[in-house]
Amino acid sequence: MFLKYIREQKPDEDEFREAVKDICEWKLMHSGGNFLEALLAFDMDDLAIQYMGSFGNNLNEGLLIYCLETENQKFIRYFFFQ
Repeated sequence: MFLKYIREQKPDEDEFREAVKDICEWKLMHSGGNFLEALLAFDMDDLAIQYMGSFGNNLNEGLLIYCLETENQKFIRYFFFQ
């Protein structure tokens, strides 16, 4: 579904491949494998909250420590008090 959306936005094959590559690189560079942390690093708390169930395997001690170190109150409040 996600790639279908990108394809609609980038109908040119080279642009499509570049967009997918950029997304993959962004995830790898900014998350260390933790997609939720990558979203939080870019102040996308609402998306991280929305997808925390889908990426539940990323809800771990490392993510909690990251949130505490960056003083991310919104995500912590939602995580613990939802």
